Amino acid sequence: MVKKILAALTGPFAIAFGGTICLLIGLAAGLFIADKMEAAEQLRKKIEKQAAEDALKPPPLPQLVREEPDGPSPFEPLYVSLGDEMMSNLPARGRALLTDIALMTQRGPLAEQMMKSEVMPLRAMALSLISELSLDTATSPDGSKIMAARMLAAMNVYLRGRYNITPIDAVLVKSFYVQ
Repeated sequence: MVKKILAALTGPFAIAFGGTICLLIGLAAGLFIADKMEAAEQLRKKIEKQAAEDALKPPPLPQLVREEPDGPSPFEPLYVSLGDEMMSNLPARGRALLTDIALMTQRGPLAEQMMKSEVMPLRAMALSLISELSLDTATSPDGSKIMAARMLAAMNVYLRGRYNITPIDAVLVKSFYVQ
């Protein structure tokens, strides 16, 4: 039986059939490869055409891109309150000054933190400066401005001696009442 199978496989009809099968497999593989090569060539031509069109276009104009700051701007004013209203006796008998003070800095959040850590000494300094005001100065139209200027100078001297920086840009007098 093995001899019959070998005779059938080696006969002229079997050889012609096997050759035809091999030819068909080769033809199918060739068509498949040719199709892939043509698709790759079309893609290459499309990319080259797009590149040529892009080369003819003018470059895009630069556009303004706004950068979001990480934190507050160092030039934006930051305010530190010295607490509730302060009341201090004036040198004149029976007269007092009631005022509310805030400090302003434009030197960034580190200066603001430094000022917040020194609120109590700065408040005590403000009270001592208020108590030194004369009645004439306190009741004058520019009394609050004179007091603010004195406080600004004294507080910056204190902070310069302690931290080697003058962080206070302005002393803001929120209220100023002489009783």
